[in-house]
Amino acid sequence: MMPHADTFPTGEGAFSLRIEPHGDAVRVRAFGELDLATAQRFEAELRQELSNGHTTVVLDLSAVEFIDSTGLSAIFRMANEAKLNGGRFRIRRELSPPVEHVFDLAGCREGLPFAD
Repeated sequence: MMPHADTFPTGEGAFSLRIEPHGDAVRVRAFGELDLATAQRFEAELRQELSNGHTTVVLDLSAVEFIDSTGLSAIFRMANEAKLNGGRFRIRRELSPPVEHVFDLAGCREGLPFAD
């Protein structure tokens, strides 16, 4: 399977995901703003990847320029759903400064599954 990208236009800019398969795992790279306008499509795309038979989905947030509480909630929902359904969902530890700031403000690092 070849890498592919999905772009979700928003009022101010765009949010996109780049799907990069690696054997039975997949890396999902997020770009742009993960917020109220994009969180629902973001979740749908991650659910699709988790249901495609990948043993592990690794979310890369290093290129996310903005994240709000809706985006943060979407990440938590996906982590919980994957855990309940036996899927493996991980987040790369390398975060963009805006995402790192929101994770620190929310104090949520301990509750998220980070890739080693």
